[in-house]
Amino acid sequence: MDRNKGVIVERFEEYKANPQYMKALVKRVHGVPIPDRQSQAAELLTGGIDLIQNVPADNARDLATKPGINITTHPTGAFIYIVMDAKGRTKNKAMQDRRVRRAVLMALDRDKIIKFIVPGGDTGHSKKMMGFCFDYMVGCKYSVDPPKYDPAGAKKLLAEAGYPNGFDLEYTVFNPIKFVGEAIAGELRKVGIRTTVKPVTIGVFYKTWVGGKTEMVSVNYPAFTFPDSGNLLDTFFGGPRDYTGSDVVHQGMKDGGAEFDPVKRAAIYEKVFNEINKESYALAFSSLSTVFAHSKDLEVLPDRLAKGAYFINDYKWK
Repeated sequence: MDRNKGVIVERFEEYKANPQYMKALVKRVHGVPIPDRQSQAAELLTGGIDLIQNVPADNARDLATKPGINITTHPTGAFIYIVMDAKGRTKNKAMQDRRVRRAVLMALDRDKIIKFIVPGGDTGHSKKMMGFCFDYMVGCKYSVDPPKYDPAGAKKLLAEAGYPNGFDLEYTVFNPIKFVGEAIAGELRKVGIRTTVKPVTIGVFYKTWVGGKTEMVSVNYPAFTFPDSGNLLDTFFGGPRDYTGSDVVHQGMKDGGAEFDPVKRAAIYEKVFNEINKESYALAFSSLSTVFAHSKDLEVLPDRLAKGAYFINDYKWK
C-alpha cells in the first residue's frame, strides 16, 4: 500500500480449497486514492479508472447519461440516523424540550430528501424508516411512528417552547453523508432553526459524540454487522454514547439484554423503540444503498456471503 499510488491486491492462484468459496472474479484490483468527486468522474469518463463506489445521487444521475457508463445500486443494511441532545450534555439546551425535538423531525420532508439526495433513493433501494431498527433484526418491534412532515406544526411547537424566532444549532455530520446533512439543515432553516453543518471525520465524530459535544448528529451506520436490536440500542444509547437520559430506554435495554426468549425480548424492546419515537430522541432517517458508477465492461454483483456488504471480490468482467 502506498499513500500516493494506492493499494494493489491480486488473486492467489494456488488456492486449493473449495474453488467456489469466495474466489475473486477479477485477478488484479488497484485501488486509487482520488478524494475529489469531480476528479473521480473525470477519470472514469476518460478510462483512467473503471469503478467508483459510494457515488452521491446527483453525480450518479449525471454519470448515467454518459456513454460507456453504468450505474449499479445495491441495498445495504446501513442507515442514516439523527440523534439529538435531549439530555442537555451540550451548552445548547433547546433540545431538552420534547416540543423542540419533535419540531426538528416535523420540519423534515424525508420523502423528498430520500428521493433526490440519499444515494439509491431515486431507485427505491434506500427507504424511509419508521423505527430505530431494521425489521429483520432480532428484537425489532415498534408500534409508534415518528412525527409526520408538518412544517407549520413545527413552527407552532417551536413558538410554544419559547423559540418563536427559532434558535442556533450546530449539526455534526459524518463527512461522507455531508450532502444529506446539508439538505436536512436546509429544511430546518425553513422553520427558523439556524443550522450550521459541521462535517467531520469518523475519528472526530466519535471523540465529540462520546465527549458530550454534539447538539445534533448524523452518521451512516452499518447495522448489518450486528443483526440484533440490543446491540444497536447499546451502540447509540449506552454509556457515554447516551443523549436521552431516559429511564425507560435504559431499563428496557437492561431487561431485554437479560431475556433470551426472542418474543419476550421483542416485547421489551418495543417499549424502548416506542419511547424513542414518542419522545423524539432520535430518528432512523433512511436506509442507505451503495451506488457504483462503472465501465459497461464491468459488473458489480451482490456479495455471495454477506448480505448488505460489498467487497472487491464482487467485481466481475463481462
